[in-house]
Amino acid sequence: MAIVEMSVERGRAFAVSPAQTTLLYVLKGTLTLTVGEVTQTLKALDFSVINAADTPRFGRTVSTCAVYRIDNARLLELTNHRRRYFVCNSVEGGENYEHTRAMLDALIIDRHEVSLGALLFERHSAELLLDLVTHYANNTYYEKDEASRRDQIEAFLWAHYRDDLSLGTVAAEFGLTPQYFSRMFKEEFGETFLRHLAHMRLDVAERGLADGDRTIAQVAMDVGFRNVGAFATAFKERHDVAPHEWRARNARVTSARRLPDDVALQSLRERQQDGDARRERVALDVSKELEPLVPLWSELWNFGPVSTLLAGECMQQAQSVHERVHVKMARIVYDGELSVDAGLGMTSRALDFLIDRRITPMVSFNLLAAEEGFSAFDFMRRLILTFLNRYGSLDGWVFELACGDLSGSVSAARYAACVAEVRRAVDDCGAAVTLAGPFALLDGGGENLARLLGAAPRLDLVTLAVAPYRVERPQAGGFLHRLTDADYIRGQVSRARRIAGDLPVRVTSWQPLASGICPLYDSRYYAAEVVRSVIDCYGLVEALPLFQPLDPGDVQGSSRALYGSASIIAPGDIKKPAFYAYDFLQRTDKFMLGRSDHVLATCDSARYLQLVCHNCKRLGPRFYEWESKGEFPDDLSGCFEDGERLEIDVEVGGVPNGVYLVKHRFINGEHGDSHDIYLGMNYRSESFFGAGERRYLRASSMPGIEAQEVRVHDGRLVFSVSLEPNEVRHIHVLPIRI
Repeated sequence: MAIVEMSVERGRAFAVSPAQTTLLYVLKGTLTLTVGEVTQTLKALDFSVINAADTPRFGRTVSTCAVYRIDNARLLELTNHRRRYFVCNSVEGGENYEHTRAMLDALIIDRHEVSLGALLFERHSAELLLDLVTHYANNTYYEKDEASRRDQIEAFLWAHYRDDLSLGTVAAEFGLTPQYFSRMFKEEFGETFLRHLAHMRLDVAERGLADGDRTIAQVAMDVGFRNVGAFATAFKERHDVAPHEWRARNARVTSARRLPDDVALQSLRERQQDGDARRERVALDVSKELEPLVPLWSELWNFGPVSTLLAGECMQQAQSVHERVHVKMARIVYDGELSVDAGLGMTSRALDFLIDRRITPMVSFNLLAAEEGFSAFDFMRRLILTFLNRYGSLDGWVFELACGDLSGSVSAARYAACVAEVRRAVDDCGAAVTLAGPFALLDGGGENLARLLGAAPRLDLVTLAVAPYRVERPQAGGFLHRLTDADYIRGQVSRARRIAGDLPVRVTSWQPLASGICPLYDSRYYAAEVVRSVIDCYGLVEALPLFQPLDPGDVQGSSRALYGSASIIAPGDIKKPAFYAYDFLQRTDKFMLGRSDHVLATCDSARYLQLVCHNCKRLGPRFYEWESKGEFPDDLSGCFEDGERLEIDVEVGGVPNGVYLVKHRFINGEHGDSHDIYLGMNYRSESFFGAGERRYLRASSMPGIEAQEVRVHDGRLVFSVSLEPNEVRHIHVLPIRI
C-alpha cells in the first residue's frame, strides 16, 4: 500500500479511517468541517488535516476536494514509532501553507504525467509527508514515563497491526519478558494484549466494511486476520452479527463520489510565477511623501531577573546594548523575597542603573508564587512608597503582573484577586503606574488569555510572550506544538489583539527558538532571524524584545567561550552576530522609505539612504530532529531547507545625479559569524582558551566592510546585492559628488 493515496471526490462528507490521516484540499465550493468543538469553513484552495483519532462532522455544503490519505502504519514505521498529532488548517494563513499548497498541486499534476507520473508522485508524496511532519506535527509531549511507554506501545501496534504479532514478539521489541509485559499491558490498557490487538483490527475493519469497496475477505486480510473465519468469529463476538449482515445495516452513506482526476486540474487556480524565485526586486522613490521610521528594536529590552542583571558581566553587556540602540524601556523581573519585610536593596540597584541612563523601568512580578497568607496589597504598597521616596515619581513606569505560568493555566479567579489588590495599592499611593499582564503564551485558540483577561478587567495593558510553539489539547494531557511558519509572531499578536478588545497589547518577551540553548544562537542565523522578524512585524508590534539578550555566564557549567546561549553578547565582551543585527538596524535613518520580504529601506534625504537586508533560511527537518535530541553537528548548514543565495536588485528613484558611495557592512560565512570563527580556531580544550584567544574571537566577530561607487545619470540609483544563506547586510548610500 502506498503511504499516500490521492483521489478527487465531490460531496458533503468524506470517508475517514482510524488507520489513516486524511488531508482534504478544497478545489471548488466550500466545506464546513467540525472536529471536536472547532468548526472550520474551508473555501477553495483551503486544506485541513483530519487525524486518525478525530471524529469529523461535515456540514451541508457541497465541495470538490482532492483527498490525500496517509497510511498511519507506514508513517509510524518511518518516524520511529513517534506519536504525531497534526495541527493543520490553512484558514490560519502563513508562509508554510503556501509552500504545502504548492506540494499538493504538484501531486495533482503528477497524476497526469504520461511517462514519469508514478515516479514523480512517489517522490512528491515523500516530500509532502516530510513537510507535514516537520511543520504541522512537530510535537513535544509532556507526560509521565508510564504514559510515554503506553504511547510507544500503542504507536508500535498501530504501525504493525497488519503483521502476525504475538505477545512475545512485542514484549521483546520493548526489552521485556512476556510475563511482565502481559501483566503491565493489562494494567495500562485495561484488557489483554490479544483482545486489544483484535479491537484495533476490528476498528479499522468496520470502516472498510462501511465503505463497501472491498470484499469481506480483503478487509479481513488487510487488517491482519489470518483468515476470514477468524475475522468472522471476532467480529460476531463484538457485534452479535456476521460481517455481511453488519455491512448491510451500516453501509456508509455519504454524498461523496469519485471524479476523474482531470477535474482537479480544471479546478486549480492559475498562479503567476516569478521567473526567478531566488531574486528580489526592490523599487523605491525618495521623492514621495515619507513617514517617520519607528525603531521598534529600541523600544523595550529584557534585562532579565534582578539577580541576573547584577551578576557577572550583565551590567556591562546592558551598557553596551544601551550605547548601541538607545534603549527606551527595560524590563526587569523581581526575584527577591515576597514578603512585606523583604529587602529591596538589589532591586533598587538595578533600578538605579536604569534611571541613571534615563531608561524607563518595566518591573515584572510573579506574586502568585508567594506563600499562603501573602498580602499583595501590603507588599506592593510598601514597594511603591519606597520607590516614590527614592525616585520622586513613577510616571511612565509599568508593573507587569505575570500569571506565573506561561501556559496561562493558573486560576483566573486567583489572578484577578491579585490584580485587584495591586490596583488598590497603586491607587492608595497615588502612583501613575501602568498595570500590565498576564505575560502568557497563547494556546491554540487563545482561550487561556481570554479566561485570564475576562477575570481581571483592571489591567491597563496586555502583555504577551511569543515563541515558536504553543500548547495544544491541554485537556488531553497536552503537547507543545512547534510553529515553524515564519508568520508565527504575527499570528499570536493578531489573535491576542482580537481577544484583548480595546486594551493595547505589547510583546514583552520573544523567544526565537524553542530551545534556550542552541548553537544557532551563536551563528549568523540568529542575526538574520532578528532582521527578518523586525521587517515582518514592522507596523504590527511596538517592540519585539528578545527573551534573554544578556549572558551572566555558562549556565551549563562548562568554560566554553560560546556554548549556544540565547544572549547577543558572550562573556568577555564577545559580540555575536545578533548584536550586530541590532547595530545595523540602529544605523537606519529617520524616514521609512519602504520594505519588502528581505529589505528595510530608510532615508534622511534624497542623498542619504540606509538599508538593512537578510537572507534568513527556513529551518528544516534535520534541525528539529537534532533539536529534539539536543545534539548538533559543528556544520550547521544541514539545519536549513536550502542553501541558495539571494540576489536583490535595488532601484531608487528621485535621486540627484552624481557619484555615490555604497558602503556595505555584512555578516556572512567569511566575516562576523562567531560560531564558525570559534570552531575554526580548533581549540578542543578550553583550558588553553585564554584572554588572547578571546580578544581574537572578539575582533574577528566584527562585520566585514567593503564599498563601491555608483554613478547616477537619470535620477535613478541602481545596484545589486548578493547574499549568502543567512547573511545580514547594512548598506549606506552617501554622495561623493553631486
